Amino acid sequence: MARGQLKAPGRFPSDQEQQREQDAADQTDDALAAFGLQAEAPEPGANQPDHDIPLHLWSENWPVWCLWRDVETQWRAGVNGATGLDYAGVWAVIERRFRRKDRKTVFWLVQAMEEVTLAEWREREARAAG
Repeated sequence: MARGQLKAPGRFPSDQEQQREQDAADQTDDALAAFGLQAEAPEPGANQPDHDIPLHLWSENWPVWCLWRDVETQWRAGVNGATGLDYAGVWAVIERRFRRKDRKTVFWLVQAMEEVTLAEWREREARAAG
């Protein structure tokens, strides 16, 4: 993993995670320097997001964001690409992680993220097609 890149694209690290990453990078730099080596910076534009807008996540949305990241492997795909999430898989995670009174709201929030993701993917496909 190149220095300064997230382990899971789209996941927002906490301050503690960022500090651990920085400490690990400093240790790597020190170890390389002991052998007269220096870490290379990533190539400009490599693995960079296609936008310059900083993304912020409110703390109250963190649990649902983590759920979203955990169910990102649950996409159903058809001939024309992704069609939506496999709700059985999504519900299995929701039931293990959230209180009964919060589950319906959490599911609605995941559906909102699903809808926006599908719309973005369709828009990107349309731009790529011409």
